[in-house]
Amino acid sequence: MRQICLLRRSSCMLFSCLQKIRAHAANTPARQVVRVIFDKWQLQLQRWADYQSLFGLMAFIAVFLGVLYAQRGATTAYQVHSTIASIVVPGGTMLHSTDDIYSWLNGLMQSVWVDPTCGDGICEAPFEFAAFSRFGCKADCGQLSEIQNLTSAQVDVYWDFSHQEASLPASDLMDQTTWNLCPQDIQYSTACYDDPDNSFNTIAGSLTKPMPDLPDGHWALIVKKDIFQKTRGAVRDTVKLSQAAFWYKIYIAAAAAAAEQAYELQQLDIVMGYLNISMLDAAMAVWDVNNVADKDAFDMQQMRNGTCLCGTALTDLLKGTIGFSTAAAYTDPAGNCSDITVVGDRQYDAQGDATITYTSSPSQAQCNAIQDRLTSYRVMFNATVQRYVVDARLGNLKDTGKFGIRNTVSNSLRQFLSSNYPELINGIYLDPRGADAHVPAEARLDALMNLYVESDLYLVAGAPAHLALYRRRLNLDPNVSFNDYVTRISARTAEIAVQQANVSATVIQGPTGTATIAEVKAAFASAAANTTWLPASADLGPPAKIVYNLATWGGNVTAYMTCDLDIRGPEYLGTCQKMLVACVANPSDINPYNCTLLSDTSTVPGSLKNSSYREHCELPCDMQQECDVLCECWGTCGDESYCSCEACEQLHPDAASDNQFFTIKNAAAVAGAAQADIIASVSGGAMGRRLLQSSSDDNITAQLQAVLVKVGDLRSAQDSISGQMTSLQSQLDKANQLAEIRAASTRLADLIAGGRSEITAGQAVLSGKLDSLLQRQ
Repeated sequence: MRQICLLRRSSCMLFSCLQKIRAHAANTPARQVVRVIFDKWQLQLQRWADYQSLFGLMAFIAVFLGVLYAQRGATTAYQVHSTIASIVVPGGTMLHSTDDIYSWLNGLMQSVWVDPTCGDGICEAPFEFAAFSRFGCKADCGQLSEIQNLTSAQVDVYWDFSHQEASLPASDLMDQTTWNLCPQDIQYSTACYDDPDNSFNTIAGSLTKPMPDLPDGHWALIVKKDIFQKTRGAVRDTVKLSQAAFWYKIYIAAAAAAAEQAYELQQLDIVMGYLNISMLDAAMAVWDVNNVADKDAFDMQQMRNGTCLCGTALTDLLKGTIGFSTAAAYTDPAGNCSDITVVGDRQYDAQGDATITYTSSPSQAQCNAIQDRLTSYRVMFNATVQRYVVDARLGNLKDTGKFGIRNTVSNSLRQFLSSNYPELINGIYLDPRGADAHVPAEARLDALMNLYVESDLYLVAGAPAHLALYRRRLNLDPNVSFNDYVTRISARTAEIAVQQANVSATVIQGPTGTATIAEVKAAFASAAANTTWLPASADLGPPAKIVYNLATWGGNVTAYMTCDLDIRGPEYLGTCQKMLVACVANPSDINPYNCTLLSDTSTVPGSLKNSSYREHCELPCDMQQECDVLCECWGTCGDESYCSCEACEQLHPDAASDNQFFTIKNAAAVAGAAQADIIASVSGGAMGRRLLQSSSDDNITAQLQAVLVKVGDLRSAQDSISGQMTSLQSQLDKANQLAEIRAASTRLADLIAGGRSEITAGQAVLSGKLDSLLQRQ
């Protein structure tokens, strides 16, 4: 409607203009009229466009405000405004005092700055964060492990607070020591992992504390008040620790299996040594291994000769036993008895002297005796062979024989790990529970050892050559021969070689890579591992090389003695000195050491009665032992060196600088012992100790008696001096008491203070009287 009105008004104005133009047309040229009309029309069009833009802007503002109003919501706006107003705006219209201002500010801060509430469904960072350990808000922010990878660690602590007597009690050291794992620079909480700090409740022990969810960042293990370094331990990555334990388990199983197979081959080789010769040729070795003392080469030759000259009764004894399918093949190396002509008979008299007689036609009694001897030896030979093949090789199939070797290696390495790397014990011996050795990560150690002995080829059915050498199978055939034994043992030896090759080529899928058993053994062998000693994981070759210690700290019962020794006790820092003698302790009182001079390996003769023995044996040995105990060389001295330091040298001074020694020497000389050859200095080889040397022991005794007399005189003089010193000390004590009484007396100070008070009071009275006189005037 407004547009219509505007159009009408514009038409009226245009009509009015046209009338004016017509009225003016008679006097105005036509061109001017047209120009005026055009200008007026252009002006009108511009005005219309401006009005349209204005109407469009107004419409846009209206729509925009409407959208904002719809999005904001009147209810929400009111709630926000009323909430802020109720908190910020003071309750009254006026603040009457500063207390009202403080009250208003206190209420404002308590209402606005409120700690976030865990469980309200809102994760208010940075005050709330994803939960780990005892920190964070799981209800609002979830678990930190669901957001990022966390480090799974464990803290192993070993302690022994045992301490020297007459020093701090071990219980006090234990009670005051605590430890904790605290963050130094992490994204989340700054509080330590445990609250309160971890303490100790036993004098000695160990513990493993798992910490499975450590965020990335810098952490520090804090040990408080362990003033004598009685604790030690490490922070370890549990994932890497389990990986290292896996490779140790594989190596221990492989090493135990290899040791078992080496032992079995050794026993079989011993048996082959017997079987590669005839039974009679092996007699000396059999008697020796069975500790038979009353048999010798004569008995062996007698049995051989008897099989040739006593007929078939003896040769029949060789049949049906080990290696005797025919008599001739095992009685005489040449296969006949052409060189056997006589049989010897040895008889002993009452004095034990032997008499040997020889005959080419032995009697029946002689042949019977040889037959008995051969029968006994045959039983011993068979038992010896079977002992090596069955008893010594197999044992009781549990803890003796080759199975015992397997378990001995396992137990020996377990004991070593318990002493040096106890953190690996669980992952190797305790945690695995699986029986399937083909899943090595979960398999028990005994299952792995059994697989690495038998190999995949014979794990289920058993090795046939091995089974052929069991006692039951041997006893089923009483006529088994040397050749049968040799064949079976050779087959077993070859079978072990096949098993070893199969196991060495077995591929293990480990946590840090793939490797064969041979490569795993090589990784440990490169660090000098064996069946009784294992290197640290960080020293192994790939793929077993794993560094799982994140941080370590050392300490032990005596760690405080060597800690900062260069600052606290430099006189105990030692250097290795070459020994002059090798000392072996002897329980004898007069000969405490058996000494060998290292310069020429000669033995030092004599005893404490001889000055040469004391100089070259007793004193050097005492010096070496005392210095090794007193001085610290950090274990660097070898077998032929000892640790020497300044403190030890002070215990063994040079006699030449000992004035007291010279006083006694001179006193003895004055008393009549002037001829005594008392040495006043000792050579460096005597380690600086005083010696008395003379031409004879009687002379030394006379000198010592004279010295003792003078020592008695000196002791009497010393007792007299001690009495005088006691009297003087008593007088000094009395003087000190008087001095203390005088120093504690305050009488003079009290008199001075009283005089000053009286002077002050008099001055006050005088001043008052002067003031009174001035007022009167």
